[in-house]
Amino acid sequence: MEAFYYEEATCHFKATLAIEPHAWLPKEGLARIYGDQENYSDAIQLMEEAYSSLPEKFDYLGGFLLPHIAEWKRTIGDDEGAYETARQGYLAEPSSPLAQDRYLRALDRKRDSSSFIQVLNYMHEATWSVTGKSLFVRFLNFGYGLFAEIGSAYRVEGRPRFVIEAMEQALSVVLASKDPHMKIWFQGEFGTFQYQYNDDVDAAMKLLEQALKTLSGAGATVQKEKKWARDNYGNLLARLCFDAAVSGRKDGTNPWPYTKRLKQLATVTSTADEDFADFFDFFGHGYASMLWGCWLRTYERAEESIWRKTFKVRILDELNTLDDEDPSNDMAGLHSLAITLLHLGDDEAAGAILAVLFMPLKVSRDTADEHTKNDHGERDLIEESTDKDAKQGVDKDTRDEESGNERDWEEIHAEDRGSDNSSPFPYKAKNNNTAPHNLPPDVQDQEEATKLSQQSDTDITSHSDPPSPFPRRPTDDISAITINGTTRLALSLDTAWIHECDGPCSTTYYHYTSLYVCKICLGTKFCGECLQLVKEEKLVCRDCSPQHSWYQAWPIPAGKAELVAEEKEEEGAGWAIRKEWLDKLRTEWL
Repeated sequence: MEAFYYEEATCHFKATLAIEPHAWLPKEGLARIYGDQENYSDAIQLMEEAYSSLPEKFDYLGGFLLPHIAEWKRTIGDDEGAYETARQGYLAEPSSPLAQDRYLRALDRKRDSSSFIQVLNYMHEATWSVTGKSLFVRFLNFGYGLFAEIGSAYRVEGRPRFVIEAMEQALSVVLASKDPHMKIWFQGEFGTFQYQYNDDVDAAMKLLEQALKTLSGAGATVQKEKKWARDNYGNLLARLCFDAAVSGRKDGTNPWPYTKRLKQLATVTSTADEDFADFFDFFGHGYASMLWGCWLRTYERAEESIWRKTFKVRILDELNTLDDEDPSNDMAGLHSLAITLLHLGDDEAAGAILAVLFMPLKVSRDTADEHTKNDHGERDLIEESTDKDAKQGVDKDTRDEESGNERDWEEIHAEDRGSDNSSPFPYKAKNNNTAPHNLPPDVQDQEEATKLSQQSDTDITSHSDPPSPFPRRPTDDISAITINGTTRLALSLDTAWIHECDGPCSTTYYHYTSLYVCKICLGTKFCGECLQLVKEEKLVCRDCSPQHSWYQAWPIPAGKAELVAEEKEEEGAGWAIRKEWLDKLRTEWL
């Protein structure tokens, strides 16, 4: 089954059940196969039967079986069932990393930060006897990737110190290992956590530097596989250097250490001495190059011929995406170009491109207005969804789980297998009490937890957003439109992630009244409500800085999109970039 020979495994399990109908193991195997095949109803039924068939002495295996059921229920939209099953799995075996993961995720989805921290605190106080480390440290070392969920609860609950202590202990275990993948990932994620949730910029920069250094010292294969790490952690480090340099300039302190590192991140190759101008530096198309150009242009007042070099490669790459015959990259190319122009200080051109990108949203919202008018011609109210994950269209739980599954440590597994205890999870609490008697109040009081979950459900109202006016086309389906007698390739536009607010609000892009794009961050966007949180430094996750500036992309100013694009005479039939505008921009940068 692990090799995905599902047909053979299915036959084997069914044959076993024909001989022994009450055996739990073949039911568990069949359930996992059905789950992998997205046959969730049969998977849930069989796994529940497997759990019911367990001998009493094997009740702790509920910490392995029930988490699968919880995940399947969550996938089919049974959030309450998923929560309760995850909770039961954790109660069955509190030391199971899989049960811990599913229960913590369920608490995060319910926004129950108090219970979340209580569970972490219990895990911190309970010791895994094989290694002498806490269950919390052990959980982190398995790489389940819950940094964002932990960070949200950590910040809301007043940043309890034990969380950082556990992460520091987990880091020491990581650094003692021989796994470069885990080292890179943990250093980078811990560094990101230190900035976004703990407000410790110095610690964040140090950890990010360590992650990049580990990556540079790894083999070619690892570097290729971890390109995403170089981009993600390098980009954040570049922004922290830029922000620190700007703060230093304003405070009258020396920004040189930060600008020096920012230039190193931006420069691909260099033949210039530090004491001379940047005439022989070569810059790539990355985010660090843009920020270095912003620093030169805004704070060093460098000559235009100097700072323009930092943007050239990036802009030419972006222009090429608009010239090809692949409509699938139109939105990404235009969005990237708009962000670059914002960093260049060309708000006029950037705003015009953003206006084109937001046209599908305008059409969709106008259509929604028509559909929601009552018999008197007045618009009915549309209730807003509070499900942020649904708004983003991204299953972060699945993404984090897949990320964690790649980081199983041979050392940890070897230690686990080396235990002489009868239970596969030999843990002990530091106060000599053993679980589940020392569980946090949330898991001791089932009625209170049920009451809380029912209370949470009443706060959530779902609704159907109007359909997209521009269905996505496959790559090989190239649409052409005719404008003024000239046939041109139409832009492939749709409502998408670029229209979403990146803040903590639950407002979908069909309902916010304004949206702002940061001119320093890499495409970060906030609605008016969340932008106020940024300015007041009240974001739970610090994704931006109150020292940055923003461009208002929504609502679209009248006539803005027409500066760079043309629309076919029939409204909504399609848009094409003005050739003369594109040629002018390319000539300017060649």
